[in-house]
Amino acid sequence: MSESVLNLNSSLESLKGVGPNKYKLLQEAGLSTVADLLDNWPRKYVDYSKLSLIKDISPGLVTLKVRITNIKARWAKGRAIHLTEAIAEDEKGDRIPVIWFNQPYRMNSFKSDCLYYISGEFKANSGKLNLTNPTVEEVKELDQINTARIVPIYSEKKNLNSRLVRSLVLQLRDVLTQIAETLPLEVLEKYKLISRKDAIWQLHVPESNVSLEMAKKRLAFEEILTLQLAVQKNRQFIQKLSAPKIQFDLNKTQELIKSLGYKLTDDQRRVSWQILQDLEKSEPMNRMLMGDVGSGKTVVAAIAAIQAIRSAKQVVVLAPTEVLARQHYISFKTLLEPLSAKVELLVGSIKSQDKKSILENIEKGQAELIVGTHAVLQEKVRFKNLALVIVDEQHRFGVNQRKELQKRVGEGQFPHLLTMTATPIPRSLALILYGELDQSIIKSKPPGRIKIVSELIPGASRQRVWNKMGEELKAGHAVIIVCPAITDTDASSRVSAEKIFEEVSRKAISKQYGAGLLHGKLKPIEKEQIMTDFANGRTNILVSTTVIEVGIDIPRATLIVIEGAEYFGLAQLHQLRGRVGRSSLPSYCYLVPANNDGIPARLRYFADNSDGFKLAQYDLDMRGPGQIYGKLQSGALDLRLFDINDPELIKQARQAAKDIINSNLKLTKELKSNIKKHQDLEYLN
Repeated sequence: MSESVLNLNSSLESLKGVGPNKYKLLQEAGLSTVADLLDNWPRKYVDYSKLSLIKDISPGLVTLKVRITNIKARWAKGRAIHLTEAIAEDEKGDRIPVIWFNQPYRMNSFKSDCLYYISGEFKANSGKLNLTNPTVEEVKELDQINTARIVPIYSEKKNLNSRLVRSLVLQLRDVLTQIAETLPLEVLEKYKLISRKDAIWQLHVPESNVSLEMAKKRLAFEEILTLQLAVQKNRQFIQKLSAPKIQFDLNKTQELIKSLGYKLTDDQRRVSWQILQDLEKSEPMNRMLMGDVGSGKTVVAAIAAIQAIRSAKQVVVLAPTEVLARQHYISFKTLLEPLSAKVELLVGSIKSQDKKSILENIEKGQAELIVGTHAVLQEKVRFKNLALVIVDEQHRFGVNQRKELQKRVGEGQFPHLLTMTATPIPRSLALILYGELDQSIIKSKPPGRIKIVSELIPGASRQRVWNKMGEELKAGHAVIIVCPAITDTDASSRVSAEKIFEEVSRKAISKQYGAGLLHGKLKPIEKEQIMTDFANGRTNILVSTTVIEVGIDIPRATLIVIEGAEYFGLAQLHQLRGRVGRSSLPSYCYLVPANNDGIPARLRYFADNSDGFKLAQYDLDMRGPGQIYGKLQSGALDLRLFDINDPELIKQARQAAKDIINSNLKLTKELKSNIKKHQDLEYLN
């Protein structure tokens, strides 16, 4: 098949140089069609575009136009390294030594009458300045592939190298006309954006650094615009719904607050009032409550819940796991049952006979606050008058889930929605991702909570961990040890919970104070028993995986040891640290890296900082939004080029989204599809 009849759906087998073996390699990397290849964007670039004369070069990356002469091959003395050495001579007659390691084919790959571009690093080697392992390419009239240009570097997954990808992409110039424009012409003109087809080509084959930046801006703009349009449409959807008005009950609120035994923080009072005002409206509340670990979000949620219950309405609290659901059940039961509220737990592991009774109580309205996992939204669960849904540790409740809830409430009605998260989200990112949600933030912690002492403990100092464990256990406190894996495997060097538990079990403290092993593969009833034993003090050492990341509230737990700390993200580490320090007792977090070849800077930053919002911003700056929020349980957040530190682009994209909706501009089929995908996202954990 010739290049001229290629289209976006053409198989990569149609391209020159792609035989059965290379096609299989491409398929293994997820590339089967021309469209796949064009959508496989470079991960970085090396600038070899500046052509130099030999007399002008200095140490660093260089590109020269030369003849290659005096080619010799030899083995390095006393070492199993093959050397190919040559002299590169430019048009001015100046010369420079060139050397390739373990590339014997170079010996016979040069023609004496040909000019070559060589690009590489000019540096000292064995005490002499030379060009080491340069890329070589014969000078051609048309596009160079690997030299004398800004060279794209692709993700080299499944042994697929960038050289092959570059050679194939350059065959696709004629296919560009088939790439449809996704943005309205009015938007392109107003914000001075290049076309989608030009942007994609410049991303793969940049003519200059300026054209590359224009391409990145165009595609990043579309990423943010798509999200903002989804946000605006979600807001429109919500505004068309009506919700039951829940009147503020001052007496019951004061009764609940008095029962706490401590004063609310200023942040708790402020966000509680925001929520109470939302509940009195006929438009559904749609609020995200962000609070750092241990900031007292549950009390705020209870203040909202008691309003609904006193108005003869039902409340649902949704948690992502049974462990967290059971913890919430205990918390809400403790807070609300003294006020005569009827609290029920509905999770998968409850016996069928008990479940039948709970379902009847829900349908009759006798269960006033129901705590559970997403099973609560199943068809067989019937509510009498659901008015408030509190969603914990799920950052997005998609349109489909809202419609499912609507079925449970009645035609034209929708419950108020309060989403809680203990994963701090930088404000810039929160506005982009959750613009349809009103946002409340609790930063301060309740009185009596003290700072957790965080320390890095290298492997050589491991005895310190055992000594500290002994001290805390002797004082009547509890210890948590967290590991990144359940079991040892040949393919992983990660520290396993089973291995650490085995080590703990051999120690005398295990027999004296008792130890338990908790991980995700255990049956729900086994997990419950292990947690009950730990909560009641029958065991005082808990070895676990991140199943305890949220949902463990044991005030006497004062030491958490995080094994293989480098395998956890900062948000995870912060959540884990929050499993201790839940009382006025001095508490400690020990980070024990599995590798001692150098402790990552982010672990040092974590040990020095306890503010979750600072940690989240640091993580965002280091890794970018795509990596932090890109792993979704439903859908895919596509932020490949967006730079969170570009406020002007964010501002422009948000304004463009409003203009499109207000002017009712016609959208392309592809853009509509991408908008709907983002509207339907459920989770960003």
